Amino acid sequence: LTRQGSTLGTVAYMSPEQARGQDVDSRTDLYSLGTMLYEMVSGRLPFGGDYEQAILYGILNEDPDPLTALRTGVPMEMERITHKLLSKQAEYRYQTAADLIADLKAMDMSGSGTTRRSMPATAAVTTAPAPRTLPKWVYGAIVGALVLGAAGAWMFGLGRSVPAASLPSVRSEIFPEGGRVPQALALSPDGSQLAYSDAADGRVWIRDLESGSERDLPNTSNVIELDFSPDGAWLLLDQVYSVQRIPVAGGSPVTLVTTESSAPHSSWVDDQTILFDDLASIHELSLVSGEVRILATADTANGELRLIYGRIAPDERQFLALIVRDPMESQVGFYTYPDGELLAKADLGNVTFRPASSGHLLTVENSVLSARPLNPGTAEVSGTEILLAERVSETGWDLSPGGLLAWAPVTSFQFLSSARIAPETRLAMGRGADNTEFLPVPVDHYGKLRVSPDGSRMAVEKWLPNDAGSDIWVIDLSTGIREQLTFDNTGRGPTWSPDGDSLLAVITAPDGMSRLDVFAADGSGSARTVYLDSQTLANPSWSGDGNLIAVVRGNVANLSEILFVDPATATTRAGVETARGVDDPVFSPDGRYLAFGREAGIFVRPTGSEGGEWDVSQGSGLMPQWAPDGSAVYFVNGGRIMRMPVDAKGRFRRLAVAAEVVVQNGVQSLYYSPLPQSGELIFVQGPDYGIETGPVAIHLLSNALGAIGRLAPVVR
Repeated sequence: LTRQGSTLGTVAYMSPEQARGQDVDSRTDLYSLGTMLYEMVSGRLPFGGDYEQAILYGILNEDPDPLTALRTGVPMEMERITHKLLSKQAEYRYQTAADLIADLKAMDMSGSGTTRRSMPATAAVTTAPAPRTLPKWVYGAIVGALVLGAAGAWMFGLGRSVPAASLPSVRSEIFPEGGRVPQALALSPDGSQLAYSDAADGRVWIRDLESGSERDLPNTSNVIELDFSPDGAWLLLDQVYSVQRIPVAGGSPVTLVTTESSAPHSSWVDDQTILFDDLASIHELSLVSGEVRILATADTANGELRLIYGRIAPDERQFLALIVRDPMESQVGFYTYPDGELLAKADLGNVTFRPASSGHLLTVENSVLSARPLNPGTAEVSGTEILLAERVSETGWDLSPGGLLAWAPVTSFQFLSSARIAPETRLAMGRGADNTEFLPVPVDHYGKLRVSPDGSRMAVEKWLPNDAGSDIWVIDLSTGIREQLTFDNTGRGPTWSPDGDSLLAVITAPDGMSRLDVFAADGSGSARTVYLDSQTLANPSWSGDGNLIAVVRGNVANLSEILFVDPATATTRAGVETARGVDDPVFSPDGRYLAFGREAGIFVRPTGSEGGEWDVSQGSGLMPQWAPDGSAVYFVNGGRIMRMPVDAKGRFRRLAVAAEVVVQNGVQSLYYSPLPQSGELIFVQGPDYGIETGPVAIHLLSNALGAIGRLAPVVR
């Protein structure tokens, strides 16, 4: 359907640039409108033929017969307008629909006749049919219809006065300015603007799809998902543990709600009401009164874990939500709005979705974007499934009400934003696209990984697809043999002992307590608990002398802290004070310094009592790691793994103004670990996507609903 360079629809209405496969804009729509005007007046197409090649030849090379040669009584101004609309070169046409509307409204309906300019060639005169006269009110009706049509023309389609299935659907690509990698996407309701967050820092950018110009929204960062308000004036910004909104015209974001669950998903009901998920429920928030109420809650007694991705249906009488089940199944639930009564469940897997006004449901599962008919009466999804695109990020796609579809490739965002899905990945080794190879390890749902001190083995989280839990596995890097170390989907955050004989991991007990357990790396013997806490523990690190463990305690993005734990006595002391976003502590090889994340930045401070703190990332950064010799601090910035050279032997200092990029790929990775001696990294990589080093494209499909409707009609 969306093969690169392909066009779909009626050839006779295509502009010359569209027929050549070149970039298109609103002037292409105006050309198609000119074809309709010509056909309405003359009763025939400007360029006809018995086969597509003949029609395309006429569009590209011939001039249409003048309207005044085909019918008498045609106002000369109408012929001039039509001639301008059908110009071969877009720069000679009307540049905006507003200019066309002005000329149509000013047309003198009393004038008619021909001029020397409008007379056809002699050969054309002898073959043209005899001119026919239409009543002047017909021309007036045509003009009125065209004014309405031009006023409703969008950038990639002619609105809803024409059946979508009869209009062309064209695929095109755009590239964000400055080589930015898009993450989350959102289309304005009228299809004229595209908002996206930049993978490097999560800042939001607005692109005008007609002019191609881009501008940023100041004071935005670390944005997970986006959604335009129905009036196009506001954007919802989903961040870790909060939902914000910001004026599209510019301004500062305002926090609407903070959540207990990480990475909430929000969407608009109307201009004054939003939906968001938190814990196991879909909530409704009134932006007028500030009232929050629960619409629906997961049925935990029947194996449901969470409800997420609440979205209102086009008729606003239903909303949809993803029902996350235990252990590996999810369903799309259909609920009445505003009552929240469950109507039906559809077994569609772990999907993100958009219900469309055409009666279809668009979904992304395992990075595949598809559509299928949705029965609005029974809330059932059935019929032919249409494949639209592959390599699509679960947050990086959107559908406008007018049928413009946009999507971008899978990014590292998928690893962070999806608290329910760990995507399939492969393990790669190298220092970038030119020096990267995949390890002989099966494709699986890999998370955080750590290479052993001698570089022979690797400990890794292996997740269930719906994030019901993970276990720790140990992989032999020379053979690819995997051995499971923890069971019951409770093990997270592996870290090696200094001698490489043991592994430390966070274990979630059945009673909700968090433990730090030490396991023999070969799986022998029983685990030994070195620390127990009623609060959540995460992401431990073991010092090089084995005498200290650093671990995150509390809600990672909401007021967490880093504790230092003595593994011999289980006594603790403060490491990094309670703050927002404190995470990922890691000791320097000699144990003198601790690198950690805070508020999406990377910092280093001494592990002792002496003061001092240094900003290593100089901006956004996640998941720090030390080079094995202590000469650098690595961290993740969007789709890039960065390396900041440092001096950690004396008083700590950075040795460069900015960090260098060591791995950059369009399909981004977050989880990685340095290899001893070699200076290479092992990192997770999407299995089927390869590594892209060039600009990352945002794909657009105009009139997507028309194309889908032709291939998968909805039976009503």
